[in-house]
Amino acid sequence: MTIVGRNDPCPCGSGRKFKRCCADREPAVKAPHAAAAGALVDAAWRLFEQGDGLGATRLCEDALRLDDHHPDALHVLAVAQCQLGNLDRARTLCLQALEVRPGHLNTLNSLGNILRTGLRFDEAIEAFRRALALNPRFPQAHLNLGITYWQAGRLEDSFRCSEAALKLDPSFAEAHYNHALHLLQRGDFAQGWQEFGWRWRAPGVAPRHGFTQPRWKGEDFRGRTLLVHAEQGLGDTLQFIRFVPQVAGRGGTVRVACPRELVALLGPALPGIQVLDEGAALPPFDLQCPLMDLPGVLRTTGETLPTTTPYLFAQEDAVTSWRGRFAGAGLKVGLVWRGGFRYALDAMRSLSLETLAPLAEVEGVRFVSLQKELLPAEAETPLLARCDAAGPDLPDFAATAAAVAALDLVISVDTAVAHLAGALGRPTWLLLPHPSDWRWGLEASSTVWYPSLRLFRQDQAGDWTGVVHRVTRDIRALATETQRPA
Repeated sequence: MTIVGRNDPCPCGSGRKFKRCCADREPAVKAPHAAAAGALVDAAWRLFEQGDGLGATRLCEDALRLDDHHPDALHVLAVAQCQLGNLDRARTLCLQALEVRPGHLNTLNSLGNILRTGLRFDEAIEAFRRALALNPRFPQAHLNLGITYWQAGRLEDSFRCSEAALKLDPSFAEAHYNHALHLLQRGDFAQGWQEFGWRWRAPGVAPRHGFTQPRWKGEDFRGRTLLVHAEQGLGDTLQFIRFVPQVAGRGGTVRVACPRELVALLGPALPGIQVLDEGAALPPFDLQCPLMDLPGVLRTTGETLPTTTPYLFAQEDAVTSWRGRFAGAGLKVGLVWRGGFRYALDAMRSLSLETLAPLAEVEGVRFVSLQKELLPAEAETPLLARCDAAGPDLPDFAATAAAVAALDLVISVDTAVAHLAGALGRPTWLLLPHPSDWRWGLEASSTVWYPSLRLFRQDQAGDWTGVVHRVTRDIRALATETQRPA
C-alpha cells in the first residue's frame, strides 16, 4: 500500500514536502506528551516503510498510551494493521483518525487503500472521491482510485485515472507502471513495454537481486557474458523465458538465473545456455537483464511476439511413469484451484473446492489434484475424494511438467501451473477473475501467449458461478465424447 509519507510532496500541490506544508499546519496535539508521541509515530512510520508492520504497531500503541487521540498514531497504526492483514481493525482505526482530524487527505487515501485491500470497492471509491473533492490535484488518490476501478472491473474509468495522475505528475513511476498494464492488456505492446520499465522506479518494486553489473539494453555483447535473471513469480518466469533464445542469437554467452524449482525444467529447453539456481553462488558475468525487460529491449510487438508452443518439454520417461499411474478409463483432468497466498490479489484469482463441487457429479472423468498442499478444510470435500492427489509427489516443475503431459486436460486458476501447461502446449482451461491480469487481454476466450489455452472469464467481479457452470457443462460434454466408440 502506498500513502503519502512526511518526506513526500504534499498532496495540496504546493511542491513542498508534506512535513513542511500541510502536516505542519494541522492542529497541534494538546496532550502533555505530544512530542514523545510524535517521535514514536515517526519511528513507527519508518518501520512500516521497511515492511515491519508488527514493530510499527508496537510503537503506535506506545504513542496512543501517551495520547489516545493522537491522529497520526491512529493513522499509522491503521496502515500497519492493514499490512499485517487485520483489515477490520485497520478500517476502524482510520475512521477514528478521521473523527479527530476530519477531511484529512492522507488518512482518506489510506482508508481507501484499506477498503480496497478488503475488496470493499464501492466504499474505497467513495473514500478516494472524498479525498479528490478536497484536492483534485492529488496524484496518488487518482492512481489509487484507478487501481480500485480496475479491481472492480471498471477498466475505462481506471485508464482515465492513470492518465489523470500522469498529467498532474509526469514523473509518477507508479502511475506509469499502472498505465503500462492497461496498455499491455489492450494489446498495445510497443508502448506498453516501454512504460513497463517504470516499475523499477516505483516504491516497493525493488530488483530481486542487487546486481551492480550494467543493465543490458540491446547492444552487441559478443565476447561478454549476459545474465538474464528472473524477477517476479514462477508463472512470469515460465511465460517470459520464451524470449531468451532471441537474446542468445545475438552472440555472446547467455546465462539464466531462476528459482531452484525451475532449473531442471528450463535447462533442457535452452540448449547452449547455462541455467543456474539464483540462490547459489553465480559465476562471473559482464551484463545483466531482468527477464521481463526482454520484450522491451527486443522491441516486441504483437506481430513479433514468439507464440510457438511447446517451448518447454517434459522428460519422456517421467511422462511414461505418470501415464502408468493414471491408466484406466476416463478423461484425465488435472485441477488447480488456488494460487500462492503471498500474491496480493490471490483472493481474486483463487476459488474453493466447494465452489467447484459441481465437477464432482461429472461421470467419466478421472480428476488429478496438482495442488502442492491441501488445506485441512479441503480434506472431506466430495471433489477431492474423487481426485488422485498428485501434488505431494511433485518436488519441482520438471516433475509437474511430466504429470501435466500425461493428462488430457488441465483446469486451473491463474497461477504458475497454467503457464506451465500452456508452455508445454497442453490443452488447458484457465479460470479467470473479472478483471483478469493484463496478460489475458480484455474479452477473448483465447490468448496469443498460449494457443492451447481456453479462457473462462467471470461475468462480474467475485462471481465464479457462471464460470463453474460453463466448465461443468463443457467437461461433461468432453467426457461423453471421449467415451463414445470410434
